[in-house]
Amino acid sequence: MKKLDKKLVATTALAGSILVGAQAPAVHADSVATTDTDTTQTVKAQATTVQDAQQDVKDAQAEKDQATSEAKQTQNNLDKAQAEKDQAQANVDQKEKVAEEAQKAKDEATPEKIAETEKAVNDQKDAVAEAEKTQGDKQTTLDQKNQTVDQAKNDVNGAQDQVDQAQADVNTADHAVKDAQAVVDGTHADEIRQNAKNTADQVVKDKQAVQDALSTNAKAQQDMLNAKDAQASAQETADAKQATADKTQSALDKANQDVKDAQGKVDTINDKLNSINHITLPANYGELTKSNKKIQEGYNLNHFKHSKADQAVKINPYKLTDEQQKELTLWVADLLNPLHEQLGYKHKNVVTADSLKYAKIIADNAWDKYDHDEAAIKKAEDAIGGVHHDSEALGALGIGWLGFDSSKTEYTLDQIKEAIWNNIMGMIFDDATSGWGHAAQLLGTTHVSFADDNAPSYFGFAIDQYSGLHFENYSINRADTSKVYTSSENEETLRQELATATQDLTAKQGVASDAKTANDQAQSELQDAKNTLNTATQDLTTKQATANKTQQALSDASDKLAKDQEAAQKAQALLDQLNQDLPTKLANLQKAKDNLATKQTVLTEAQNNLAAKQEVLKQAQAEATQASADLASAKQAVSDAKQKLTDLQTKLANLQNADANLDQAKAELAQAQKDLEVAEANLATAQTANGQAQAVLQDKQAKLKAAQDNLDKLKDQEAIEQALKEAEQKAKEAQQKQAEKNTYYQVAGKVFNAKGELVNGVTVKDGHVYNQKGELIGTVAKEVATRTAQQAINKQIPQLSDDSNDMSATGAVLVALGGVLGMFGLTTKRRRN
Repeated sequence: MKKLDKKLVATTALAGSILVGAQAPAVHADSVATTDTDTTQTVKAQATTVQDAQQDVKDAQAEKDQATSEAKQTQNNLDKAQAEKDQAQANVDQKEKVAEEAQKAKDEATPEKIAETEKAVNDQKDAVAEAEKTQGDKQTTLDQKNQTVDQAKNDVNGAQDQVDQAQADVNTADHAVKDAQAVVDGTHADEIRQNAKNTADQVVKDKQAVQDALSTNAKAQQDMLNAKDAQASAQETADAKQATADKTQSALDKANQDVKDAQGKVDTINDKLNSINHITLPANYGELTKSNKKIQEGYNLNHFKHSKADQAVKINPYKLTDEQQKELTLWVADLLNPLHEQLGYKHKNVVTADSLKYAKIIADNAWDKYDHDEAAIKKAEDAIGGVHHDSEALGALGIGWLGFDSSKTEYTLDQIKEAIWNNIMGMIFDDATSGWGHAAQLLGTTHVSFADDNAPSYFGFAIDQYSGLHFENYSINRADTSKVYTSSENEETLRQELATATQDLTAKQGVASDAKTANDQAQSELQDAKNTLNTATQDLTTKQATANKTQQALSDASDKLAKDQEAAQKAQALLDQLNQDLPTKLANLQKAKDNLATKQTVLTEAQNNLAAKQEVLKQAQAEATQASADLASAKQAVSDAKQKLTDLQTKLANLQNADANLDQAKAELAQAQKDLEVAEANLATAQTANGQAQAVLQDKQAKLKAAQDNLDKLKDQEAIEQALKEAEQKAKEAQQKQAEKNTYYQVAGKVFNAKGELVNGVTVKDGHVYNQKGELIGTVAKEVATRTAQQAINKQIPQLSDDSNDMSATGAVLVALGGVLGMFGLTTKRRRN
């Protein structure tokens, strides 16, 4: 009997409205009130400054570019939709043709027609066999004809050789007749004698040349043999060095592989150590939970560590294997148990075969609501024989996972662990909305509230088909006799393994270093041996070439000696004939003529034989050509017969399967027509979208043109205004320059012009004279420039006094004026040139 009937049904605040894997409520058009969107667009006022107009152009250009991109995309979509529609139409046309043929076959598929076609198939098989036999006969005939041609070619070549030899014999006999005639006539006697001497002398020289060639060749051949021995020795040395180097290289490769394996083991252990996740509670965790706010310090202290090994493992979280469920459960337990210790609790989460079964049954039978399924929990309790107290915390894979896709079924183990981590972090540090109920379960507080702190809290974890995460804890009043599971690799064990693996790596690195030293030495010696071998091989090649040349020179010298000896013998025989008596000479001449006649007869017979052989060859080639044509025709007949057989067999199959073929053809035609309808609808949609995009583009182009026109207009106005300002400035400067040329005098507070005339309504400031409009009209001179002006001013001074009795003022003016006059030298009559 359970101590607490009511379960902890808190739900994590992180879940919020995110119910991953659950179906969102459907929105139906007939039950949702809609409000028309106000499509009225505010027309932007036209810019009145160049800067604003430039911004308008920039904005319009961006909108136009965006519209161009969208129009291009919709055009591409339209082109694609058109192509798909055309393909669908072509497919319909083809399927209609197939359906028509299938219907035709169905109409023809009578028992009589089928029997008739079966007979035609059998007859055609016989025709194919007969055609193949004819082809074989034609091939045999062609082979025989080709053999006859080859024999005829050999006969022609032999006859040609006989003709060539007979012609050479005729030429020799003819030359002998001419020599015998010359002996009888006594002509060229001196030439014959000299030729006999010359040829005899040449033989002597040739014999010496042969002796020299023999000597040179003997030395070259010996040098070649010596080089061959040296090369063989170098090859033997190189082979030995190669064998040694192969062994040292093999040893080095093995040592390097051992280092690589050892390094891999160290890296794997380091990865495991570096990927061990821990959760640390802030020192004032209890106080922080009272604020009912997210405990950011917890998030700052803890960060998920990824594992390369887990990243290489693919799993389906909705169909976890028993081993995968066990691994994830132990991983979660290892995260939570240290937190119990941090809070001073003695109990730990214990994972057993029953606790795994308990969590799996709940997950396998969980409903599709993001809430606690009492029926599933009850089924799990019954399966393990009941519980004393239990608690459940629910999470979801998608919590804190922006890239989660509920439609996917394959993730890495690392991704799933991170998703579980995100849920645990939320339950421990952001559970205020659930009254920190999830945190109480995971941290062990719930357990000590309903069970002895020394009693184990059995723990199981599983994932349901809706991506819900089930963290299940329970206690029992009896012993759990099922198998207890613990993590095979804890941090301390891993550190011990790392120390051992590191020592092994260091030892293997030492072996590899020694192997490298030995291999470097062996490779160096091998390279030296190869260099020696290359040098010996090059020397052998050179001396072999020299020996070949000297052998050829000896052969050439021997051939020349034999030829010259033959010439000397002929020359000596001719000289001997020259020394004979006349009857003998005449007899020799007749003998030479008779021999020439015989040789000519032999040549004629050989030529006639050659002509006959050539005619036989010609006939054989013609027959072979005809046999080849006959074979080609026979092959074509076989091909035609086989094609006809295939057509008949296809026809028979169509007749025999007419009903099924017609049904299939109709089904394929119907599907093709549906595909065409879809393609036509897609095309219409694409046309509409493209039309709208093109309209938008035209509108944006018009707005861009208007903005550009306005900018151009403002730039023109600005240019005109600038030109006016520059003109006014120039006029002002010209006026100022002219004003500076106008001289005024100021006497007794009055202003006089250059003629000494009184000027009223002007103002003097900083030596400049301004009219009533404030315009500069001249400058005040320090001295009067002309006597005429001075006299005019002097006449007006007494009249300008406001008080005739004010002599002091007048006197002061006269004194001042006297000073001025003195400066100009006007108080005397002295003239200055």
